[in-house]
Amino acid sequence: MSGLVLKDLLVLRKQGRSYLLIIGIYMVLAFAGVFDYSILSTMMVVLTMMLPMATFSYDELARWDKFAAAMPVGRSGIVKAKYLTAFAVTGGAGLLCFVVNIIVAMIDQEAQLGALMAVLGGSLGAGLLINAAILPLLFKYGAEKSRSIMMVVMLVVFILVFGLVTVAGEGGFAVPNAMAAAIPWLAVLLVLGGFAFSYRVSQKLYAQKEL
Repeated sequence: MSGLVLKDLLVLRKQGRSYLLIIGIYMVLAFAGVFDYSILSTMMVVLTMMLPMATFSYDELARWDKFAAAMPVGRSGIVKAKYLTAFAVTGGAGLLCFVVNIIVAMIDQEAQLGALMAVLGGSLGAGLLINAAILPLLFKYGAEKSRSIMMVVMLVVFILVFGLVTVAGEGGFAVPNAMAAAIPWLAVLLVLGGFAFSYRVSQKLYAQKEL
């Protein structure tokens, strides 16, 4: 199992370095005042959440599925490894951005660490929800056939997540203190529940897929 995750991470090394370069450019522009600091969390999660999807394209080019399905881990192990890869990559991006936000707050006294962390949390939630929505499609149809559907799913999730964050931040509706304190925990349960449901769907779809 760990070998399949390591395989995906090794495959993504070159693409990951390119994404880190893009993130570095945005970081410099943010420090220069061209962008708001919150763009760092958004861009970091947006770029890294696309990495697990890229593994499907590489697998299709190498015709990996037929070989992997014959391994002891079987189809179930393949699905589990993809979900672990998505979780690991998104979590790694979140941890890196967490450190960056702290550095930003230490360098720029005007930066609001709480607001930066809130944006990071929303970005991580959106990234995981998008992966949860797209992974079953990738297992069902493959990378090429799912490309157009993926763009629509990504757009809808980001509009919903950041639309709610924007409305709440601008005082569009009043939330009782008790409910406000529970919202982050409810969001975590929603994301984890969506991921678990997506995993079960992917297992069923991939088990029935003809390779």
